[in-house]
Amino acid sequence: VLAAASFSSEAPVRVTRETRPQRAAGDGTGWQAARFTLHGLGPLQPPDPVLARGTLLAGAYRIDELLAQGGMGVVYLAWDLQLERQVAVKMLLSTHAADPYVANLFRQEAIAMASVRHSNVVQIFTTGLHGTLPFFVMEYVAGQTVADLIREANGRGEVVELLQASDILRQASQGLTAMSACGLFHGDVKPANMLINAEHQVMISDFGVV
Repeated sequence: VLAAASFSSEAPVRVTRETRPQRAAGDGTGWQAARFTLHGLGPLQPPDPVLARGTLLAGAYRIDELLAQGGMGVVYLAWDLQLERQVAVKMLLSTHAADPYVANLFRQEAIAMASVRHSNVVQIFTTGLHGTLPFFVMEYVAGQTVADLIREANGRGEVVELLQASDILRQASQGLTAMSACGLFHGDVKPANMLINAEHQVMISDFGVV
């Protein structure tokens, strides 16, 4: 099942893709031909500039590097200055932060994730604003996504071994069951939203619209 699964690095809020982004020669953005529609709100705009290394959020979280960037937001690796630990920061892009509907979806994702405490679900620590941009701080999972695992296996001309795939699905199911017990539904279950740490623990992230 996992070997044949499709995956995407784009953000999980329900986006209807009219055309897939094509990378424009020389610009490095990949957004020139993109036409995305979010619940009829019109085309999305190119991503915001990446926050500089060392930028402080809420005076407590220092941006160290960019981890991922999609059509709706960005995820940074940051350092929690108070508790002295690595965290991940998910921030909404400015185009969408200005829209109350989208900003509310983002907030609801944070609330939903924070309501679930389970070893197979990424934990949320806090939320905040950087200027006008909403963000939430969550557990940093050092490792890879299941999508990465599939891609690496396919690159070797292989598939994910059955026992490993079964264990991944078992752990993911436990996380989703914990969500269900809290009355929540994951809006975007896919390999790219399943993280695997160094101890082979699978953790569900990016709830999407819940």
